[in-house]
Parts: sequence; C-alpha cells; structure tokens
Amino acid sequence: MDKKMKILSFIIFFVVVIALGYIVYSKTSKSEEEMLSEKVLTEVKYIEEKVVNMANRINNITTQNYKVTTKKVEGESSNKNEENKTGSENSQSNSSENSQSDSNENSQADSSGSSQSNSSGNSQSDSNEYEEYNMERINELSKDKETEINWDEIQKEIEQIYTVMPTITLDLYQTNINQEDILNFNGYLDDLANATKREDVSGTLAQLCNMYYDISKFTDSVSQDELYKTMIKTKLNVLKAYSVVNTENWDEVNKNMQIAIDNFSTLLTNTNVNNEKQVNINKSYVILNEIKNASNKQDKDVFFIKYKNLLEEMSSM
Repeated sequence: MDKKMKILSFIIFFVVVIALGYIVYSKTSKSEEEMLSEKVLTEVKYIEEKVVNMANRINNITTQNYKVTTKKVEGESSNKNEENKTGSENSQSNSSENSQSDSNENSQADSSGSSQSNSSGNSQSDSNEYEEYNMERINELSKDKETEINWDEIQKEIEQIYTVMPTITLDLYQTNINQEDILNFNGYLDDLANATKREDVSGTLAQLCNMYYDISKFTDSVSQDELYKTMIKTKLNVLKAYSVVNTENWDEVNKNMQIAIDNFSTLLTNTNVNNEKQVNINKSYVILNEIKNASNKQDKDVFFIKYKNLLEEMSSM
C-alpha cells in the first residue's frame, strides 16, 4: 500500500512539474512575442512619421506654428569707436596748422594712435556683434505658393529610412505579417527614391500613399490599440485625398475624404476611451468634415490649412 502511494505521489508530482513548466514557458513565449510586437510597432511609427513629413514637404506644410529666425546685431560700442576715430583725425589736422615739425611728429603719433584705435575699434565691433533670435508665426494663407520643393530634404529622409530598413525588415519577417507586403514596401521605397530623383511630384505622392497603405497593414498586425489602428486607416485616406489636390481631381478627393470620415466615425461611439482622448476624437471628426467642405468648394488653401490642423490634433491622440 505504501509503495503504491509513493508511486502515485511521484506521478502527481511529475504531472504538476510538467504543468508548471508549460505555464512558465507559455508566459515567457508570450512576453517575447509582445516585446517583438512593441519593437516593430515603434519602428513602423518611425517610418509613418517620415512618410507624412515627406508628403507635407511637397506643399511646404509644417505642423509647427512658429519658426525661429536669427539676425546679426552690432552693439553701440562700434559706433562710439567710429566717433573716436573721427576725433583723432580732426586732432591731426589741427596740429598740422601750428608747425611743420610738430605736424610731422604729431602725424606719426596720430598715425600710430589711429592704427591702434582702428585695431581696438574692430576688436570691439567684433566682440559686440551678437545674434538676435525671433519667433515668427507661420501663416499658411500668406505663404509663397511658388516656393520650390526642397527635394534634398526629402531625399535625406529617404536615406534615413534606408539606413534602418534592413533591421526593420528582419523584425517584420519575425511577425505574422504577410511577407509579400514586406517585399512590396521595400519596392515602393525604391520607387519613391527614383521619383524624387526625377523630381516627379505625382509619382512621389503616389509612392508615399503606397507605402502608407502597407504601414496600415503592418499596424493592424502588431498593434492591439483599436484607436490607433483606426487613426492610421483614417490618415491613409486623408493622405490619398491630399495627394491629388494639386491635380484638382476633386471627385477623387471627395471620395477619399468620405471614406476617411466613415472610418473615423466608428470612434464616436467607442466607450473604451478616456474623456481627454474623446475630446481629441470629437475635434478630429469636426476637422475631417471641414476638410470635406473645403474639397466640395474646391479650395486648396483651406484644404491644406485644415489638413495641417488635423495632423496636429491627431498627434495628441
């Protein structure tokens, strides 16, 4: 009897050890999977920000309301030095009228003094020159619409993506993301680089939209945040609308804006968000409809202003 009890106890102990080991292993594996998803999501967010920045550069749109300007300002001491220099020259002229010999001596002395004065004046002028910083408000309506696109800055951002893309690609392959989508994304990046080399506006915006479409897919796979996923899908359609505003294809603009509104409206009845985020959601919904109204009126300037406002509001969500 004792022997049977010992065997039974051993079996129970063995089963418990196996069960505990399985539980610990499962939790550890889940934790590693979550860590990978968080890492990939951070990487995807980085690229998403770059894509939006490059799209904005096409129309010289910035989400900053102010810019810092600098100008060089000279201190008062440089003016005083000029006055001293003039006084020294007048003194030299007066002394020459008294005597020729005194004039020669004074001329040499004054010449030496003048040289020292000039040297001192220049030094003080340099030391009293400083930079003055000013904040200037950026007004979208008054901006020069003929400002050239800074293609160099866009290409710099592409190069920055190329630098991190090998690591991000390897991380993406470790998730359940469709491998074809990963390959397509890298292909769109190459096409984007070629479009910017040609300074092709339509081609650049088209490839940015293609990249953002895959970004929305990546986000769907690695994020558990429904609010964030809905926001990305909404921004995708807003970006599609934005990409054809300059071609004045207003039917396409209106179509994409309506899809964006319909998609985003699902958040209005979401009870799983806090009050602060709900305020951002409500404001964003209002701005989306304002963008749609601008597109109905075919007003590019107002469209770009409201588009900028939407990006700023969504960045707070």
